[in-house]
Amino acid sequence: MLALCLAELGFAARTADCANLADVTPDDVLVVVDVTGSDALATQLKPALQSRPIFLAITAGSLLSPLVVQADVAVILPISPSCSSPDQPKYVTGLQLVCFLAVDAIRSNLVQRIEGINDFVQR
Repeated sequence: MLALCLAELGFAARTADCANLADVTPDDVLVVVDVTGSDALATQLKPALQSRPIFLAITAGSLLSPLVVQADVAVILPISPSCSSPDQPKYVTGLQLVCFLAVDAIRSNLVQRIEGINDFVQR
């Protein structure tokens, strides 16, 4: 969803997956949403992180995610303690809503910055 929002704003955005992680360059911004805090995702990202892109990690309620340590910027999304288990439907729904809010906040901030740059250039 973030890739779609960025593409609509004119950015060259794509969704990274295992097949194209090795194509990430130092000029890229890699945004990763981590909901499990497992080491498996960090291991999968190693090829991409070796090229030293700007790395933004969005994690769900955990400062202990291995990605938080590696990230240039980390956003920790709050998850209610009553929905603390990833196998609970309330957790998944809550996480999806919080992720949508995070993506919209990134999009909104970029729109404001672009409008500010356009105003400055037009002066």
